[in-house]
Amino acid sequence: MKERFPKIGKRTVKTALAATACLLLFTGLEQLGALLEQSDYGFLADLGGFLTKQQPIFGCVAAVICMQQTVKNSLHSGINRIIGTVLGGCVGLFFFWVNRNVWDGRLRILWVAVGSILAIWLVLLLKKPNACAICAITFLIILVAAEKDTPYLYAVNRMLDTAIGIAVSVAVNHWLWRPKHMEEDHTDE
Repeated sequence: MKERFPKIGKRTVKTALAATACLLLFTGLEQLGALLEQSDYGFLADLGGFLTKQQPIFGCVAAVICMQQTVKNSLHSGINRIIGTVLGGCVGLFFFWVNRNVWDGRLRILWVAVGSILAIWLVLLLKKPNACAICAITFLIILVAAEKDTPYLYAVNRMLDTAIGIAVSVAVNHWLWRPKHMEEDHTDE
């Protein structure tokens, strides 16, 4: 009977805690943003509007993906994710701008192909092959799914959401159940 059910290990618990902490943090940011939006001060109201535009799912996904067996591996995964997200966001914004301003929106399908190749090539140029998938995904989200009026704000928000998720994951991994013998560069995948 004991062999039939896998045990719930520390990494599983840390992953769940990181996702939960991320959601709590985003909930607090959203509430703070709503309060600031009501402010009479332009900058604070703008900051509040920015904070209410965050999407916790991106931070939670980053927290889950970056939870690794060791803090070092979590940092490595987080760095790859940030590099991929930033490069994908920049390439996506570039092709969004080209599509809107140079080609009047008619060549978006072509830009998906060309931009995907460029985004992946840039990540490989930086010798970060583990960032290829998130780079291409971020590029596609910006070019295909971002709101047409606010792609720049959308890209910045996705980068921030991802960074928050990574920071939460690394912090949870650092502070909870970190045996000294696990701090070497081992993975459990």
